[in-house]
Amino acid sequence: AMASISIVASVGVSVPRRATRVTRTWRTRFDVDGCRRASSPAKARGGRLALRAAGGGVDEDEKLKSFLRRKGVPIPPSQPGSIAERAAKGTPSAEASSRGDDIAELRFFDLDTVRERWEVPWGGWRVFFGLSGWTASFVLTAGVVAPVLLALNGVDPRTFDPSQKTEYLLAIQAAETGITFGVLWLLLRGYRDDMDAAGDWFVIDPGRDAFGVEKGWLRWALYGYVAVFVSIAVVATLFNVGEFALDAFNARNSRAGTPTEAVEATHRRIGEPARDAGEFAVDGPKTGGPGGATGDATDANAAVRERVLAQNAARRSADGPGTIDAVLPLIGGGDDQGTRLLSLLAVTSVFAPALEEVVFRGFLMASLTRWLPTPGAVLFSSVVFAGAHLSARDFPQLVCLGMVLGFSYARTRNLLTPMTIHAMWNSGVLVVISVLMATGRDIPGL
Repeated sequence: AMASISIVASVGVSVPRRATRVTRTWRTRFDVDGCRRASSPAKARGGRLALRAAGGGVDEDEKLKSFLRRKGVPIPPSQPGSIAERAAKGTPSAEASSRGDDIAELRFFDLDTVRERWEVPWGGWRVFFGLSGWTASFVLTAGVVAPVLLALNGVDPRTFDPSQKTEYLLAIQAAETGITFGVLWLLLRGYRDDMDAAGDWFVIDPGRDAFGVEKGWLRWALYGYVAVFVSIAVVATLFNVGEFALDAFNARNSRAGTPTEAVEATHRRIGEPARDAGEFAVDGPKTGGPGGATGDATDANAAVRERVLAQNAARRSADGPGTIDAVLPLIGGGDDQGTRLLSLLAVTSVFAPALEEVVFRGFLMASLTRWLPTPGAVLFSSVVFAGAHLSARDFPQLVCLGMVLGFSYARTRNLLTPMTIHAMWNSGVLVVISVLMATGRDIPGL
């Protein structure tokens, strides 16, 4: 029980002016830990204790205790962890509970936070024409207009050195971005009032609650960046395990002397004639001379390895180049490597995220919510996003990246979130590749 003292008229000491009220009918009782009984009938109903708020009330009580101690009144010192201190600082359990509540409020895996659909005022044909406009700007700008303009001026882009190629790539990307934005504006300008009324179409607002728990665009961009690493690592691991199992299966078939159709197809793809089934058969031990059995086994194992490696190389070649392969020749060494890197960063971390997030998240994904639930629209747009990169080898990872970008946009309704994730991912990959190439690492074998 809390110790308290009653200040009554019988105390033979001189007290401050405000303390002389204790001689009235309603007495004021001070608790040594900073609690006080209410000093009015309304507050004293039921004899309940009214806790002072942390701050001024606690200071006043401490001053009164000090005054009474100087007058000889035996008042014990305040104990650590008292009600006053807990009110001022908060208890550890309360702080832990507060942190737990903050984490719970994030609701990472709660689909209810991303189920809300956009109000789509246009139909499917306008979505089709929007994507067609983006495709046309991509193909015509890079494949027709720019080469023709260069040819008319007597310039052959195939003769460009790496620095000229990066500048050319930057100009093409900037032109494609501007043309695509113009196409979307022409298609959707008639729906401007509807989009303004909805308030969540093509929002790019850095001042909108950057670190809020529910829709903070920068907070969720950082979470999304971490999620990209986790999701791509999981997918890559699954595919590596599957590839390892396939290699082991092929190696076992080869050792058995029964080449599969896949192995024969591999040799056809790499330009070698199909080999006889017994060519790599492992014969039993021979006694033709010293070391004959060991030599035969070694030759057979080498042949097996050759066949499996050829099959793996052909399979990877059939998958086509990755998204980074076209950039590798432009990074290289040289005096102007820094300038080239800056140009590539502008392409991959400024123009590409802006263009692709407006097209695939701001336009396509949001439009698809007219016919699909938002998670379905995220998945569908992610598949289209991955296919647009024309890289079968990187397709699974690009789908994962697209889904992280889509769910982050559905959560915040601010295109700055997926743009930031996209930019950080591209720039991070590019910088790491540049550093590895500068140190002489073998990128294709990494």
